[in-house]
Amino acid sequence: MSSNLQYAIYPTAELYLINRFLRKKGLVASQWLMGTGINGEQLKNHDLLVSLRQFDIIYRNIYRLLPNPGLELGKALNLSRWGLISNALVCSQTLGQAMQTASDYRSLLRSRFNLIPHLKGDLYHIDIQRRENIAYPVNAVYAYEIMLASFKVQFSLLSMKNFSFHALEFPYNKPKNSDDYQRLFNCPISFGCEQGKILISKEIMHQSLPLANSISRQQTLNSCSLELERVSNSFQQDISWRVKSELAQLDIQNSQLDTLALVMNMSSRTLRRKLQLVGTSFRQIKQDYILQMAMELLPSSQKSIQAIAVICGFNDSANFREYFKKNIGMTPRQYRHKLLKK
Repeated sequence: MSSNLQYAIYPTAELYLINRFLRKKGLVASQWLMGTGINGEQLKNHDLLVSLRQFDIIYRNIYRLLPNPGLELGKALNLSRWGLISNALVCSQTLGQAMQTASDYRSLLRSRFNLIPHLKGDLYHIDIQRRENIAYPVNAVYAYEIMLASFKVQFSLLSMKNFSFHALEFPYNKPKNSDDYQRLFNCPISFGCEQGKILISKEIMHQSLPLANSISRQQTLNSCSLELERVSNSFQQDISWRVKSELAQLDIQNSQLDTLALVMNMSSRTLRRKLQLVGTSFRQIKQDYILQMAMELLPSSQKSIQAIAVICGFNDSANFREYFKKNIGMTPRQYRHKLLKK
């Protein structure tokens, strides 16, 4: 896993939409933020930044809490999920330009996919390729559902009319909720394909968008370029996520504050003070990191609970079970079973 996944660099516009969606489902913030190190009060902080890894935990929590949530969650994620860059998309001349802009700034959009367009006759065939070194939070089905359901909503908002794909091709077998796909996308759908693909007519891709404004678009892109620079600089400036990044390189069982301070070229006292200034501690970061690691490993059936306990720094699986249940509300086995049965 790329250490960049652990840096808190992304604004939280999407969390607002997720919170609104899940409140309608009767879920409170503490349930879907579990294991992220974020609490409900922090959601009110407009300056809060989160990492891709924290987003992954949130997506896994939603997957655990709701039956087949991918399409519903995707529909709830409108254009405002992208924050600053949303205006650049809205002001684009065409849907094709909006998609290219999103591709150019995909680092700001936390995209797990590269979209590769090929014009064939009157249709754009857009290959969906997963970006290297960025794993799915749960599986391909969930990731595709969120992405394409969100695309349909966002394309409809951009064009100000109900948008439909020409066709969709999925690189996995027909899921149990395939009827929901047909109702939502209302276009020819193929499963079990060699390549994930979006098909959109050339006419739709080149059609002028109603709110096109090249001046506003360029002004927003100038700000987006500054945001890209901020994201890059944040990799080195966020002390708490630098600590998590270093933890990922060490044996978690033997990692201590003194060890981390030495690796980070500072004294233990300085590291402790810097963490206090951002409202956290080494102990809290390590606890959060252990929970995140466990929640990532448990959905895989290839490792035993005992093996995962050892990886997470526990010599005794019973202690691991007690620790996990205290923080997550269910045992490691129950958590794994809930994810794998879907």
